[in-house]
Amino acid sequence: MTNLASEPESLLNPGNPSCGGRLVNTDGRELPLRWAAVQAEGRGGIARVTLKQVFANPHTDTLQVSYTMPLPADGAVAGYEFRIGERRVIGRVENREQAREQFEEALLKGHTAGLVDQERTNLFTQQLGNVPPGTEVEVELTIDQRLGWLDEGMWEWRFPLVAAPRYLGDAGHVPDPSRVSIDFEKHGSGVKTSLDFTIRDFLIEGRAPESPSHPLAVSTERGATKVTFSEERGAALDRDIVVRWAIPRPVTGLSIQTARPGEDNPLGSHAYGLLTIVPPEAPAVTLARDLIILLDTSGSMHGWPLDQSKRVIGALIDSLGDEDRLEMIAFNSTRQHWRPEPVAATTDNRRDAHRWLAGQEADGGTEMCDAVVDALKPLRPGAQRQVVLVTDGHIGFETEVIGALRSRLPEGSRLHTVGVGQSVNRALLKPAARAGRGQEILIGIGEDPERGVARIVAATRKPIVTELQLGGDALDRYAPARLPDLMAGAPVLAAVRLKPAGGELTLRGQTASGRWEQRITVQSIAPGQGAATVTALYAREAVEDLELDIAGGGNRGEIDTTIERLGLAFQIATRVTSWIAISEEPTVDPRRPIKYQTMPQELPYGMSVEGMGLMGGMMLGREGVVAQLSLQTCDAPAPTSAMIRRPSRILGSAKLSELSDFLRGKRQKEQIDTEDTLPVWDHKTAGADERVTGPSFIGHWMGAFSGGTQVVEFAVVVARLIWRPADSATIELRDGSRRVVPVRDGSTTLPGPITPRGLVRLGLELEAQLRDQVVAVTIETDGTEIRIEF
Repeated sequence: MTNLASEPESLLNPGNPSCGGRLVNTDGRELPLRWAAVQAEGRGGIARVTLKQVFANPHTDTLQVSYTMPLPADGAVAGYEFRIGERRVIGRVENREQAREQFEEALLKGHTAGLVDQERTNLFTQQLGNVPPGTEVEVELTIDQRLGWLDEGMWEWRFPLVAAPRYLGDAGHVPDPSRVSIDFEKHGSGVKTSLDFTIRDFLIEGRAPESPSHPLAVSTERGATKVTFSEERGAALDRDIVVRWAIPRPVTGLSIQTARPGEDNPLGSHAYGLLTIVPPEAPAVTLARDLIILLDTSGSMHGWPLDQSKRVIGALIDSLGDEDRLEMIAFNSTRQHWRPEPVAATTDNRRDAHRWLAGQEADGGTEMCDAVVDALKPLRPGAQRQVVLVTDGHIGFETEVIGALRSRLPEGSRLHTVGVGQSVNRALLKPAARAGRGQEILIGIGEDPERGVARIVAATRKPIVTELQLGGDALDRYAPARLPDLMAGAPVLAAVRLKPAGGELTLRGQTASGRWEQRITVQSIAPGQGAATVTALYAREAVEDLELDIAGGGNRGEIDTTIERLGLAFQIATRVTSWIAISEEPTVDPRRPIKYQTMPQELPYGMSVEGMGLMGGMMLGREGVVAQLSLQTCDAPAPTSAMIRRPSRILGSAKLSELSDFLRGKRQKEQIDTEDTLPVWDHKTAGADERVTGPSFIGHWMGAFSGGTQVVEFAVVVARLIWRPADSATIELRDGSRRVVPVRDGSTTLPGPITPRGLVRLGLELEAQLRDQVVAVTIETDGTEIRIEF
């Protein structure tokens, strides 16, 4: 049970509304996620990953679970299924709205169902509904993923296990704040994950795979290299998994992996490929540079991330010569320029730049967009303009920043992103570098920054091949449409759609000495040939190009239609397509009480609560009046409606002294049990002392069901509710009119006590055209009138 007296802040504090996160305390209650396992296989620059999760219902009521979870920003979610008992339920990709409707209808019919929505490319919401009492559900997600390349000759695989909160700015700045807001467990969840990673590349003799994130155990099995965590109990879900392995230097030129869907697949009319481009080891001519450094000094960068950022930027400053120019802008809630305009990187100016850099401190929000716009100015003749953004990327308005880059980046300029810290937001860093035709470089906690420093210096100083263009009679389309520059010895992967008969691919670019050209012959590709990973990753890259087009001002409606078509055809999750899985047979009585739980995340390793902004916004401890104070627990329900993410009991205009007395008075050391109730005030009450007879709830429609019955669902967050609904309810419409409508018992939660963190459903006989006109439903239950608002 929740001890309101000892932890009132964690329950009543809605958090700092701009930080995108909330600190919660489960007080030792059993969490639904019991364990996780990451199984993967990597080869030739790509990996297929299976993420297994086991959710358990220890309650006597039916369970519904929501989990906002990280997944790789460079991956395609290409499979979803779950097992319940002996039944295996395989998912499919549907239009996002249609998937939501199918999920809700399945719940109303008593089926167990799972839904996975993409909120950002690296953040997904998974919901499981109708988990029977005493039952476990094992979920499997399949992710196809591109690998990163390190200049010293190593492939790198990163898999995120935790996401950090995103700065949301002022109200309305982010259009979907509730979709990216995350709960963090104050004391840790205790959930562990195992690792089983198979490397099928040929490794350099004497060079074992390594990891800056976890101790590894390495073995050889049937010619492959097996990597697991050395700790048998597994690893906490508080940081990325990073595995690196050295391979012989790839041969300069082009190589390709191809695949073609089977004859019965509509996609089979084309073939698909991943083209690996290896540049020559030619000496590069160092050009004069205009180097513009953008440094994030917001609160989330406090401590280690800012220290490492200073080391990276210091090395960039030292790489400059007198012929170069330097500009530096630090940003948090405001912007601070080192100098009013760029200056020559003389010895004295570099020394002053180091002094300015050393004095930067972390504090405030992350108002990034204006700083980026400041940095995107026209080139001086004869110089490269290289913009380097150093940040953890923890913002929720990623598209705004990427749009500024796409529309304002001068021709011939490059923007590189350096992600520093734990759980960096690659939903910003990856597409920003893509839009800027630059490099994305990641430096996590505990990692040696010198590797990242060498890469970013090389990217700004010595690109080998620029202005790449791909053509040839085998080619139908490729992504990214704007290929990045090539660095010495560093392969680049391009996704291609091919003519199945094969032919030739031609790559052209510019070097310091003139035109560079490479060719490769593509053999004809038979139906069913090749790995599905290749096909899924082509679709993922094509979608990312389309998302950049939207950020750059393209027609969202038309582009979304194309993204949806790709998501459905290739069966991958996108912003507009979701995975849905529904059991064939009902598993529960849908009228029985439902317990709702959200699965909070761990605090990201190395990040402070203060730096994450999770300690702000306390509302208790002084006399006065507040409005719209939300009573939320970590189990406040997640959305089953696009409009309402966390329906909750509302406390409106009320004296804080009354609430404080209840929380801190006689029950100072007691726990609230199922017989207790909380004082609740209507959120529309005008006067501070005016009380109403019943509580207000936030509700949402679950969709038409059983021919004209509309079901509204609402949550009992903390207080116990005696549910004995009347035979009819009163609906209030937008025009101010009211109507009395019958209650349908067959779609309504059975009478009885509804314990905290319970969901209640009320079936109403309602004309379909009235549904969107309803603003509130009032019904009497056990002598108390309650109001459900939309």
